[in-house]
Amino acid sequence: MAYEDIFNSDAIELIVRFGDHTRENFDKVKNQYSFEHIKNLIDNKECTCYFAKQTDSEHKIVIPLNDLGGQFEIIATWHISNTYEIKVNKQKKTKYKNKIELPEKQYSIEQSCFIRFIGIDERYNDYRALEDLEQLKKRVDNLEIAPKTLIENQRDIWTKYIEAQELLIKKLQEPFLCAGQYQLSEIKNAKGDIARFKFKVDLVADKNNEYRVFEEELKKNLDVDETFNVDGTTFLTMDEIFRGLDLIIQKRFSETFERERKIGCILKIRPFSLVQKIQSNITQAKIRKEDERRCLRVSDLSGNLSLIAPVLAQYGFKLSDIEVDFHITNVENLYHSPLNQKYSITFGKRFQKKDEEKELLFPEPINENTFRITKQITPELDLETDKLLFFNSLSRIYGKDNIEISQSYIYKPVNEEVKFFESDFTNEYWTNIKRELYLSDFDVTIRESDKSLYFEFIDRDDLVEKFEILNGLNKFDTVKSPLDDDFRFKVKTNLIAKKTAKQIFIEKIEKLRGVEFVYNQAEKDSKRSDYIFIGKLSANESTINQLVFNIPYFYPDEKKLAKKFLELINKKTEIKAVQANLRGDEAKTKWLREAMDKLKEENQQSNKPNSKPVNPKIRNFIFDSSKAEPAHKFDFTPIEETEEYKTFSKHEILKLNDSQRKSVLRALYSNDLCLLQGPPGTGKTTVIAELIWQHIRQSQTTRLLLTSETNLAVDNALEKLMNTKNATPELARYISLIKPIRFGKAAKFEEEGKKYSIERIQKWIDEEYVKEVEYENEQLGLEGGADDMEEEAASENPNFNAIQQWMIRIADRADSTNPKYENVLKDWVIELSQPAKETKHYFKNKYFKYVNVIGSTCSSTGSPAFSRDYQSTFNPNYTKEAFKKVNEILFLIDKKPNSWKISSLIDELGLEVDNFTKNNFKILKLALNNYLSIRFDTVIMDEASKATPPDLLLPLCFGKKSIVIGDHRQLPPLLNEKDFKEVLLDLGDAKAKQLAEEIDREFVETSQFKRLILNPKVSHTIKSTFNIQYRMHPHINDVIKQFYLDDECGGLLCGLDKEQVDSPDLKNPQSRYHGFFHDGFINDKTHTIWVNVDAPEIKDGTSRVNETEVEVVKTVLTYLKHSQGFDEYMKFWDGIRDEEKRKQEKEVGIISFYGKQVSKLRNVRITAKQLDIPLRLNTVDKFQGMERNIIIVSTVRSNKMDKGNNRIENNEDIGFAKAPERLNVALSRARRLLIIVGNKDFFYKFTDKDGNPLYKNAIDEIENNGRIIDYKTLTQYSKK
Repeated sequence: MAYEDIFNSDAIELIVRFGDHTRENFDKVKNQYSFEHIKNLIDNKECTCYFAKQTDSEHKIVIPLNDLGGQFEIIATWHISNTYEIKVNKQKKTKYKNKIELPEKQYSIEQSCFIRFIGIDERYNDYRALEDLEQLKKRVDNLEIAPKTLIENQRDIWTKYIEAQELLIKKLQEPFLCAGQYQLSEIKNAKGDIARFKFKVDLVADKNNEYRVFEEELKKNLDVDETFNVDGTTFLTMDEIFRGLDLIIQKRFSETFERERKIGCILKIRPFSLVQKIQSNITQAKIRKEDERRCLRVSDLSGNLSLIAPVLAQYGFKLSDIEVDFHITNVENLYHSPLNQKYSITFGKRFQKKDEEKELLFPEPINENTFRITKQITPELDLETDKLLFFNSLSRIYGKDNIEISQSYIYKPVNEEVKFFESDFTNEYWTNIKRELYLSDFDVTIRESDKSLYFEFIDRDDLVEKFEILNGLNKFDTVKSPLDDDFRFKVKTNLIAKKTAKQIFIEKIEKLRGVEFVYNQAEKDSKRSDYIFIGKLSANESTINQLVFNIPYFYPDEKKLAKKFLELINKKTEIKAVQANLRGDEAKTKWLREAMDKLKEENQQSNKPNSKPVNPKIRNFIFDSSKAEPAHKFDFTPIEETEEYKTFSKHEILKLNDSQRKSVLRALYSNDLCLLQGPPGTGKTTVIAELIWQHIRQSQTTRLLLTSETNLAVDNALEKLMNTKNATPELARYISLIKPIRFGKAAKFEEEGKKYSIERIQKWIDEEYVKEVEYENEQLGLEGGADDMEEEAASENPNFNAIQQWMIRIADRADSTNPKYENVLKDWVIELSQPAKETKHYFKNKYFKYVNVIGSTCSSTGSPAFSRDYQSTFNPNYTKEAFKKVNEILFLIDKKPNSWKISSLIDELGLEVDNFTKNNFKILKLALNNYLSIRFDTVIMDEASKATPPDLLLPLCFGKKSIVIGDHRQLPPLLNEKDFKEVLLDLGDAKAKQLAEEIDREFVETSQFKRLILNPKVSHTIKSTFNIQYRMHPHINDVIKQFYLDDECGGLLCGLDKEQVDSPDLKNPQSRYHGFFHDGFINDKTHTIWVNVDAPEIKDGTSRVNETEVEVVKTVLTYLKHSQGFDEYMKFWDGIRDEEKRKQEKEVGIISFYGKQVSKLRNVRITAKQLDIPLRLNTVDKFQGMERNIIIVSTVRSNKMDKGNNRIENNEDIGFAKAPERLNVALSRARRLLIIVGNKDFFYKFTDKDGNPLYKNAIDEIENNGRIIDYKTLTQYSKK
């Protein structure tokens, strides 16, 4: 054995800590020997040990056990006590291996060790031994990790990554509990037809425990008895905010809560009453309505009555009575005055008294000290005499100096039609008020449903100023003034220490934006689910209290899909819960796991179809590109000097530049792998099309798989290839050699791709055809987002398909110049152009026999439906029955190897299998494997920089050769807008927490394509870069070229013709002219602008927003609209027939690094609509792969942060904007004009972790060739 019972002076003590969990986890794996057995063999023994570096924090210790014929492999981390600690769990596999396989010498250290196992918390005081072990540990730390180990580590990380994705999907699919209340409303299009339904369902309210201690403190100390809802919102008076809430936060909760700086005012409004309207026209008197009577009282008249009479008459009133009040100032209460007895005063009626007694009768006082006489207006009225008589009577008793006289005039309506109050505002009113408020200097939200206005303010002075502005409009009456002491305002507080329930909810809703939701109508105790499609979630309209869904109902298939749910609603069914349908995501993660399983050692000898990769070397080169075989043809001779390069242009079907030509050649002659970098606008689609042509030119029977993350990229490549207008004239006729087919759901394809779909081809042959094969990663619903539902139909023309076009090309080449065959050829041409069903079948079979290109998205290649489409295309005899027969043969081989039926089934399948016997079915299994396996000679994968290794494996496992195209200078895998670890921790799940600790976030968020192409050991013969772009104006190119200086291409060049790039002829494909001119903003030579905004950013949950930038984007659009040449520029694109292309040319792209900022920027749509400017709005991440003529970037981040409560703090973090890949994508989307809105000085100073300036070069280029403008100077169209 490799151990002894003596202590050797060269041996060091290897102290290894273990616990009960070590033993339990080790034995759980079912090793050949138990942990205790192995420990007893080597504990306190001297053994030869081999140390290797497993990861930066883990070492692998291999101890050979010769007597057992195997080895003990310990995965250990360094314990705080300067000893090793064994790690045993599902991932850290300390194990017994039943064969001896020592680490490679150059990556390991051999050391004789005296092994001691001690408890996890046991003390060990031999400091000399600990010091020796620490020195050994440092030597191991300095080792290079073995390539094989690196590959194993990557496999391990990506397996965990898939597991994490499964947890996230499971969490997102948790049901939303419903309160039982819901609404269904119709949404009609311009024609009056129902285009969709809107379904709203109330959610069960969550209890808000986070604010309870805060509420108790407010009540206890300040007598503020208010509750906060789940998002931290409550309603308080002004005094309760500034002298209550703010003081409590400052004193007790400054580290836990913060109040948002802006306070909300909900102003309830109503139409002016008739009195208010009259009063607004009469300033010399007070007007009020009498409570008990339908009349008006005019008092405190300061002028002649004749001046106001015409106004009252205009509103339908005439003078009816005059009332004169006599106020007695020296009597507190007329009824209890001693003067009553003295003068025998009676009020309003006679007392019961003796005849000889005197009595003085006065009118009943209207209050404790006022008499009133009322005189009706008649021709005989002598008011002054009546007033004097009554005054004299009162003077004798109370004294004339103690009597004050006032006079009121009573006006009554001429008829009953006069309305004192309007019940509601008219539609015309709301339109007018919206226009009025649009011109105000602050944002006011109008809520017609509850007749209110909402605006925000900072302090009382700001409130008074804004309320006076609204009041000054004189358009409405306020139900209650916000200046009243008891008026309650909307106040929002945020939890600083952790996210609120609402923040987590909002993040979840954002992830589910546009996702289909379903209702499970199965019985409570049923084991099987019965889901009914509801609709797609409208994230913009959904709140923490209510979910809103759009149910499309325009096309027949939409109506069919919605029918069940609408019937359910009509039955008044109680909706107890709804949940997201992430079946496609579940299916994809399952396929990703299956793809990773293909790499396992135990599967490499399997004969099961598609259980291992076609090229076994992909198991290594997908993680380490140096393991791929070089293209030896270019090993020692520069590619441009080879004969292949010199003659290549003769065989190009498309016109290539030098870098594209070199890339195609390297890919063509590679054996395992070729990596092609395609920066923005460098013609990746052209290269892909040429690659397909060149492979087919070499062999028409080759099989190619073209795949990408999106359908758009696949369809564009096919269209580029198959469009004869793009082809070299001499080679255009040979395009017929290329026979593509599209796999997947045709509804998801672009129109360019639909003509290659199996579905359209089958419908061309048989109108009744219904596709049976469904792609599991496609959702139940239909294409289109939930927040912007499409209502127009795209015309479907089955005749526009690949086979019919192939037949037409054949017909076009028919030579009818020979009179002998003229009539026959004419009939032939007609038959091909208008084929009968039999002819269609014939050509379809011929086409499918020679199909050599399959187009599909990456994710779809994992679907069983992809396998079925493959078999039906390449195996004409393949049917469901054939598949069953194959499975039956495999069953018989395993269970009944002597069965005569095996040979019979082989004959029925048409398989030619020789030399197989009952005792050796290896040849037969291989034949069956080949029959069902998916195999391509070459797989071309586009958009690979956003793919993880499992994503790459899905399609690449099927290919003998892999051509991978991407750009590691653009965005890596789009995991989340926030820390991947944070996403997992939000789940509150123990397993998720463990994965969060074990998954290296930086590793999984780094593009695998980047690791592959930048591998210093990868052969230069299997990688290449395109260095000429044709998208951007040279000035925009200069802004982003910095990102490519270190690449093989040495920088990015602009391939547009310098003489034509500024041509005013917009039809010219080389022109990037826009023709705009506006003094102080832009001219026709300006293609890059930085609008400097130094306003503070605001934290919104885990995201950031900058409201000033939103306003500046509105201003920028306004300046563009008012620029000379802008309208002419927009009108030019109206000449494009293709609606989608016309839309793309006219749209202004607005992008931002933050999703929350994009939500804020949706307000810009109102301005854009008024300006008649179409927009395309999204995050930078989601805009990758797209381009627009004009792009506006909102950067958000600032050197100042608004913390609320009037606190502005310094900030140095630029967040997502620190990623050069994200910046590159943001700046490279524009073709003609790039406008950046942000804090120039803040970004200018930023450097990356290596001290390199990230934005400085871009800003310098803009300053040299474009314009730097301070937003404060853009005031020409400011609201007055």
